[in-house]
Amino acid sequence: MSEQAPAAPAGEDAGAYPLYLIPQALSREIHARGGTITAITIRRAGRHNYRITIAEAVAAGEGGVPGITTGGSA
Repeated sequence: MSEQAPAAPAGEDAGAYPLYLIPQALSREIHARGGTITAITIRRAGRHNYRITIAEAVAAGEGGVPGITTGGSA
């Protein structure tokens, strides 16, 4: 039996950015979402671009996967 790496949390794709713009993009997303962020994933998307994915907590009483939501893009 082969072991698989744990799946990354499902989240909203915040887009691909060059390395020098990652701090500004993260700042914008954090300020737009407030304290609902549970995970931020940054992966190389090709060449000098990096893809940012943001997972948020689901508010009580809302549908979807518990603990994770996919909201609209900022």
